[in-house]
Amino acid sequence: RKGAIWIGTAGGGLNRLKDGRITAYTTKDGLSDNVVCSITEDDRGSLWIGTRKGLTRINDGKFSVFRAGNGLPDDVVKATYRDAKGDIWIGTRAGLTQFDGQRFTSYSTKDGLSNDNVQCLYEDREGNLWIGTGGGGLDRFKNGRFASYTTTDGLSNNVVWSVTGDPDGALWLGTDGGGLDRFKDGKFTTYTIRDGLFYDGILQILADNSGYLWMSSNRGVFRVARKDLNAFAEGRTRSIQSTAYGVSNGMKSKECNGGFQPAGWKTRDGRLCFPTMKGLSIIDPERLKINTRAPPVVIERAVVNQKPF
Repeated sequence: RKGAIWIGTAGGGLNRLKDGRITAYTTKDGLSDNVVCSITEDDRGSLWIGTRKGLTRINDGKFSVFRAGNGLPDDVVKATYRDAKGDIWIGTRAGLTQFDGQRFTSYSTKDGLSNDNVQCLYEDREGNLWIGTGGGGLDRFKNGRFASYTTTDGLSNNVVWSVTGDPDGALWLGTDGGGLDRFKDGKFTTYTIRDGLFYDGILQILADNSGYLWMSSNRGVFRVARKDLNAFAEGRTRSIQSTAYGVSNGMKSKECNGGFQPAGWKTRDGRLCFPTMKGLSIIDPERLKINTRAPPVVIERAVVNQKPF
């Protein structure tokens, strides 16, 4: 809420980027571990930090740590999420936990969750909580009950790394090797490399303000027009077009990070942030210059059967 960007690192703890300056917080300050996987801010301005060794809450500079046995089903926290009511949801390797401001409530496969390895969370406009798991597919949690969707129902892969939604009710799912899935009106549509998708392993999905979905992968960041994706799903086109970005476009490394949430962030001014193996990469889609003019073609030579023609 103060306009800072919070960055979790693999060994360097938690970092705060504000006005071009970085401030680091580590276990010496009270953080539960220096490997940070997830960050969420609640309605009170407190930060919830998911690590390999528990969950840390930072409130007015005070650090509080929660681990297995005092609120969590497991110490490895892979996802944190704030819903519309202000509750905090925590995804771990051993199930899903809800914090309502007073107490923790945990759910596992014993309660109907398809898989205890929770990787991403998203609440839709109707209040359904969608849960991407590491092997059980996609779960929906509503009115205290779970419903699961797997490859049997049309999902392209049962490992879901990212989930987000559109105002029209469509869900976009990034999977581990199955490509991008759209779930709308009970039907799955899958987009893969064969259809024009740049890569089939999608770590994060962010929507810009110009109608594009930006996706990260370990091969780089790429974008696809939402209208093209919808046209494909509705049978009005047979392919889509991806535009990829990597080292030649200014990234220090094209290999992005994921398998946890959030694996990327959209700032309030529309910039998109993606974590990589060599730091944080930020792009402003509004300032992106696109050349729509086809280059002139010059034929230098022609060869037929290895002979000049």
